[in-house]
Amino acid sequence: MANWHTELQTHGWITQDHSQAVDLSAVLEEIAHTLGTASFGRGGQAIERLRPVPEARAHPQSLSHKYGLGAFPLHNDTAHYSTPCRFIVMGCEEPGDISPPTVLLDTHVLTLDEDETHALHSASFFIKNGRKSFYSSIKSKDRPFFRFDPGCMHPVSVDGEKAMNALRAERHAENLIQIEWAKNCIVIIDNWRMLHGRGNHEHADPRRSLLRITVK
Repeated sequence: MANWHTELQTHGWITQDHSQAVDLSAVLEEIAHTLGTASFGRGGQAIERLRPVPEARAHPQSLSHKYGLGAFPLHNDTAHYSTPCRFIVMGCEEPGDISPPTVLLDTHVLTLDEDETHALHSASFFIKNGRKSFYSSIKSKDRPFFRFDPGCMHPVSVDGEKAMNALRAERHAENLIQIEWAKNCIVIIDNWRMLHGRGNHEHADPRRSLLRITVK
């Protein structure tokens, strides 16, 4: 256990093979418990089941509502919280026949110019979260985490578009890490450090099912 905690701290993410797991949900809950306190998703449950869905059937506040079965942009989970979740624990319940990879980008190795770096700190965004909506930047010297999600963050300053374009997956193709999902594969992600998204694919298999727990 100590070894993978160290690896997670060093690299910002780790993957584990639990191909012999009888109860994937129980394994995810055990891992989440060692990391912190599980938070509750939209359905009021700690474990959320993520399946590709067309735009018309997706939750209005989800990335699926905007991107459907296609690629998802890089983002942090729960960026609409005042403090985003610390870790994400994900496991593959069913990869499906067409399973696009999950892509990761380590914010510790971003290659940005001076103007782009400045924009991450200075650009103001409206963070949409109902009555709890607020304004924030992507980065700040006063906090240890990245906050980025094109699904809920809307630029309200002139350098906002520059900040968003600086974090497009195409800009960082050489540094993207690809996670190829197999049944019972588990990935743990440092959500304060790593951006993640769904890899480019024309149509994800709606049968693909990932289980996710976000950890405070």
